[in-house]
Amino acid sequence: MCKSHLIQKGDTLYCADCNNSYPIEDGIPNLLPKKVSTEFSDSMNLWNKRYSSEGPELDEPYQNSYIIDNLKHINRFWASDRKGFFLEAGCGTANVSRFFSREGRRVVGIDFSMNALKKAKAAFNNERLDFLFVCCDIRNLPFRNDVFEFIYAGGSIEHFEDTKSSVAEFRRTLKPGGKLTALVPVISLSMLTYGMLYGNLPAVPGFFNIAKFVHHRLLKGKFAIYGYEKSFTVGQITNIFENGGLNNIETGYYDSYYEIKMFKSEFLKNICKKLLKHRLFWPMIYVNGEK
Repeated sequence: MCKSHLIQKGDTLYCADCNNSYPIEDGIPNLLPKKVSTEFSDSMNLWNKRYSSEGPELDEPYQNSYIIDNLKHINRFWASDRKGFFLEAGCGTANVSRFFSREGRRVVGIDFSMNALKKAKAAFNNERLDFLFVCCDIRNLPFRNDVFEFIYAGGSIEHFEDTKSSVAEFRRTLKPGGKLTALVPVISLSMLTYGMLYGNLPAVPGFFNIAKFVHHRLLKGKFAIYGYEKSFTVGQITNIFENGGLNNIETGYYDSYYEIKMFKSEFLKNICKKLLKHRLFWPMIYVNGEK
């Protein structure tokens, strides 16, 4: 996508420069590239299936707990005047954006799953909330420079091999002084054991390529329940943010509700939850940065 001006004719958008066309589905522009990588396609198809009519509803108990934790984190980092645009990157059904839209904030949600965005649209319309949803690739955002006051990427940038492009695009579209917060899996004993079972790919040279070959070539993504997903060391993700031109970078343990499905015993589940707060077992971290 060349980021030139788009002209709408009926249910289609046309680029004023390159004349590429993009369909509008149920009022949602589909700006995905026509050719994508196998990893991208596999993940997109998985999430579209998950958000099909037979997929999960918007208000599952786990999802509600996760959303509350997301909002607490964002409110700690974005406590100043909130008049600008809020972008939720990899928004899924946009439950986080829905909260801010209820406050009267101007929200934009993007995702590569059109099915997720259609569910989000139905939920927003049901509450008569304002929104803009776009189906697109976060590595090539269809927005001009210096637009957003805050970008939230909760569990999204790790689903692409080229993480650097996502962060660079976030910085480009942030206003000067704008803030970005991302939640990403961190390399730990949790990710190197349990995480590997569901297809997480630790970004360790050599080991990453082996894990990717096994999960996505030999097993065809059978156990990759979140699609293509990487985990990083704290140093790796910090460097990606620094090289992407972001300042005042801060990382830390993301304290959230984590489902423990491997045990039925509440006693064992509680032990696991306590272990997850230890640095050796951290599942996820937050990464904050400013433009």
